[in-house]
Amino acid sequence: MGDDQSESYRTSREAARVQTRLHDFIRRGVADALATARAVATALTRDRVLEFVGRIYEQAFGTLQIMGDVKAEAR
Repeated sequence: MGDDQSESYRTSREAARVQTRLHDFIRRGVADALATARAVATALTRDRVLEFVGRIYEQAFGTLQIMGDVKAEAR
């Protein structure tokens, strides 16, 4: 029972670290995309902003998939 609890704790801490990293990645990606868009276009439409944000979330999801695949292969 003690081993199970410590494993859950480590897994929970690991999940929190991954979540924090993904949040930071998304935040930086959106900020970079908006900065680029401002330099390229004078007017940002709602659709363009949503397109940028969507691409960043897709990249974050891809990163999460790779991390999961690597962890699964390590087992």
